[in-house]
Amino acid sequence: QRRVRGRKRNIDDRTLVLYAAAGIASIVGAAALFWYTRSTKPQPIKIWEKLKRDFHLEKEELLKMISNFHQEMDLGLDGSAGSTLKMIPSFVGKSSGNEKGQFIALDLGGTNFRVLLVKLDGLGRIGEVKSEKYEIPKQKMESTADELFDFLAEKVADFYYNKIPQGTEASELGFTFSFPVEQTSINKGLLIRWTKGFKAKGTVGEDVVRLLTDAFDRKNVSLHVTALVNDTVGTLMTRSYSDNQCEIGVILGTGSNACYVEQTSNITKLESSTNFGDNMIINIEWGAFGDGKNILKFSPIDIELDRQSIHPGQQQFEKMISGMYLGEIVRLIVLYLAKHQAIFLNVSLTQWKKSYFLDSAFVSKTEEDKSSDLSAISKLLSDTGIEQSTLQERQLLQDICETVSTRASTLSAMAILAVASKIGKLNCSVAIDGSLFSKHPDFKTRMEKTIAMINENANLKLVETTDGSGLGAAIIAAVSSTKKAAWSHLPVD
Repeated sequence: QRRVRGRKRNIDDRTLVLYAAAGIASIVGAAALFWYTRSTKPQPIKIWEKLKRDFHLEKEELLKMISNFHQEMDLGLDGSAGSTLKMIPSFVGKSSGNEKGQFIALDLGGTNFRVLLVKLDGLGRIGEVKSEKYEIPKQKMESTADELFDFLAEKVADFYYNKIPQGTEASELGFTFSFPVEQTSINKGLLIRWTKGFKAKGTVGEDVVRLLTDAFDRKNVSLHVTALVNDTVGTLMTRSYSDNQCEIGVILGTGSNACYVEQTSNITKLESSTNFGDNMIINIEWGAFGDGKNILKFSPIDIELDRQSIHPGQQQFEKMISGMYLGEIVRLIVLYLAKHQAIFLNVSLTQWKKSYFLDSAFVSKTEEDKSSDLSAISKLLSDTGIEQSTLQERQLLQDICETVSTRASTLSAMAILAVASKIGKLNCSVAIDGSLFSKHPDFKTRMEKTIAMINENANLKLVETTDGSGLGAAIIAAVSSTKKAAWSHLPVD
């Protein structure tokens, strides 16, 4: 019996050992599988961090861009065909601040068209301003020259005859046209190409002032277009009316561009620079900076956005910094991460597959959320069809938005500093108009930090210039009315 009991104990002991060994093997196997999966399956943070590096810009990279910007400016002022900066003469200098009278302004800057009546009191003071805003239907944006400009003329007639007091003495009009034009006089300019979603046929290569004037004639609007104005030129002019230290104007909104005050003698593509006074405002058209050249640092997302855009290969700098594209960049990043199972797992992204359904306001609001659980972002996501999200996903989305907008502010600051350093005005005022600059919570602060990081001696004053594109057109109409005999007939090479 003792031998039998002993054999039973040995069997029980062996069974326990076998069970223990099997348990250990299971644990080891599970651990091995966990670490194998962890090491072979891409991790969400790692995927994003790798992509994020393509959006970061070092000081040395920015300095190289500034040097390239200077070279492109010189080529553009000389009229060289190889420049990516058009450097278009505006045929107007800065305001004296003493212009007086009432003037009409038309501001075509994007999807909205505005009409204004502006009273100038002189001594740098702007008096009463009346204005109306009209939305331009997409169908008109993509129609024909006559359809688009007839629509504009109809709204001007509505404003001029129905919205302001009868008998108002204002017959001269400044036309802010915020698209690339080859301006050949103060009131003549040929459209180079459409941007911002406009595709109206029969307009490229045509004089946009003549198109508007013809539409006025068809609609019996008795106004004379005395000045064609780029919105950046109008912004600079608005600030300079009360601030003679303003040398640069910038638009940071749906689109982006800049202008500055240049010595007329440096504009060598003018047939005769002696007829225009000492200084003239130059419309840079910086949205095309670097097009076709190895200057900018593109991420895979930028390449895809450009490929899908209306004008591939064009306005690539603008596509990295302007409000029209920031939401789209964020959308493409999210889809890229979702494809790699790095964000929004098991969630319908139907709305997110629609191009340009995110705007810059979404980016700004995402960055504004400072709550511990990012509840405002959760609400924003719900509005886009994503009802459930984790805190980690909301944090990742916020980081994506911050990364995209930070690059935009960094590149904007770089370009402003490039212009200021080129003309030796590191202590001037910079007039900036546009919703991206005014409504994004950190855009201005980041720009200032970038400028200080690149050049600690720079003391540029970034000044929000509200409604600069509208008021500036009226001021330029006033300036041109006092200099009608001077510049309007002189051509450019």
